[in-house]
Amino acid sequence: MKNRLVLGILGSIFFLLCSAVSAQTIEPGARYDGANGVLHVYCLDLGTPYWVDLELIDASNFTFQLKNFGSTESRGQCSTYNSLTSILHIPSLDLGAPYWIDLKLTDPSTLSFVLDNFGSTGILGYTIGGNVTGLSGSGLVLQNSGSDELSIQADGPFTFGRQLTDETAYQVSVKSQPAGQRCLVTNCSGTIEGQDVNDVQVTCYLSEVIEVTENINTYTTWKGYNTYVIKAWDFYVNDTLVIEPGAIIKFHPSEGPFLTLGGAGTIIADGTECQPIIFTSYKDDAHGGDTNGDGATTQPARKDWGTIDTNGLNGSIFNHCEFYYGGNTSYTSTLSLSAGSRATVTNCTFAHNDGSDATGWYGALDAKSAVAGTVIRNNIFYDNIRPFSASTNFDIDDSNIFHNPADPSQTNVYNGIFVDTINEIHSAISWQETEVPFVIDDNDFWVNSGATLTMGNNVVLKFRAGSAMVLGDGASAIVNRDGQGVYFTSYKDDSRKGDTNADGTATTPADGDWVGIFDNSLSIPSPYFFTWSNILYDELH
Repeated sequence: MKNRLVLGILGSIFFLLCSAVSAQTIEPGARYDGANGVLHVYCLDLGTPYWVDLELIDASNFTFQLKNFGSTESRGQCSTYNSLTSILHIPSLDLGAPYWIDLKLTDPSTLSFVLDNFGSTGILGYTIGGNVTGLSGSGLVLQNSGSDELSIQADGPFTFGRQLTDETAYQVSVKSQPAGQRCLVTNCSGTIEGQDVNDVQVTCYLSEVIEVTENINTYTTWKGYNTYVIKAWDFYVNDTLVIEPGAIIKFHPSEGPFLTLGGAGTIIADGTECQPIIFTSYKDDAHGGDTNGDGATTQPARKDWGTIDTNGLNGSIFNHCEFYYGGNTSYTSTLSLSAGSRATVTNCTFAHNDGSDATGWYGALDAKSAVAGTVIRNNIFYDNIRPFSASTNFDIDDSNIFHNPADPSQTNVYNGIFVDTINEIHSAISWQETEVPFVIDDNDFWVNSGATLTMGNNVVLKFRAGSAMVLGDGASAIVNRDGQGVYFTSYKDDSRKGDTNADGTATTPADGDWVGIFDNSLSIPSPYFFTWSNILYDELH
């Protein structure tokens, strides 16, 4: 077993590894792929964790050279190199049975290593599996955490081939649906807790494409395994519509681009992490297949369909929903909580939508008229024109995300929360969002007497030209006004929360960009405008 193992990695490779930026989440350990002659180390800790592929180039003396590498977000059971002992320790190597090995550096000039020690680990890791029922079509492919894939041919138990170490997160999803069916996953995600996972359930159903051509006037349920195509102009939901997890709703661009609540209408769209509910374009083949039957002739784009409008009615729930390619309305919003609606929007994704209304009041999610009791939390916004517009009637915490989690560089064009201040602040309201600023466009934005605005640390308010803030009770109206990272600044100020006005370097902030913050209690000297150090570019500067 004392075979000489030479790793053909030049010293410059370690510099490249340390500067690599491509991030993936890959389970720890190592595996030798005999079919391809590749030793894959899932996690090599060089201060920052990386994965490395080493290709066998000389089987006679087990010489390897670098084939590929990249960064990984997962540390887990990483391999490590100890510069004091010159030992490269791989704690988990799958050779059909689990081993650990130590390789000792013998020639720094060529980074040659020789086997120093080895032993059995007893267990390499834990498996992820479950059971499939109802499968009749071909083509079902499952995947775990976006990488480990498994083709399923028939009903029965399944187990992914890749083993994971304890406390590793997993998430099982359907990569490819079988012909004529839709398979839904339950118990899809979690964290390994010292034993194999075998309770993932995949249930397959015959799937239909159902055209919706009439209003809903009675209590109705849309099944999670079907695709529903709206083909009714001015389509109204006048009673409760329950949409099950996994359902896909597509809007025809000319025959059914709108969904509006009326009468006693509510929407209960309570999806799950495993099975989100999708609202999307008729042209969107990635969700529900090629529903319009034109192959790749058409591609989905923002403004393919109009809006879902709660129309002043209360109690709708949108949880674990995904909204794509909407906004083809006069106000350019995809989901509108209009006319004094109260609704819950949680764990949803808004992507590739419009929100380009010229007034700047309306976002892809438009809650500028939403009333107290509205909840908007843990949502994701990316690749929209304006992501989110809000009223001053409900709290906004720091749980929403304004970028693509898979690609943080993909944000929104005007990346901010655009506040409709027409109703002013009449109660105790809290703003905590720190990724993007709150944008104010009002020459008379009041925090009324008896009301307060609490700003979390690192919260930024940006003011458009001519805007002013009026504090009915003076400085006490803003709680934490001098908190760490709190600023009141110009809409043109790109140095704080980014290029919110989306003009690059075409404009820069300057004194007089906005009016300022007025003390209506008149407790400070005339002209009664505050001069706090974190008020920037107003008329007093």
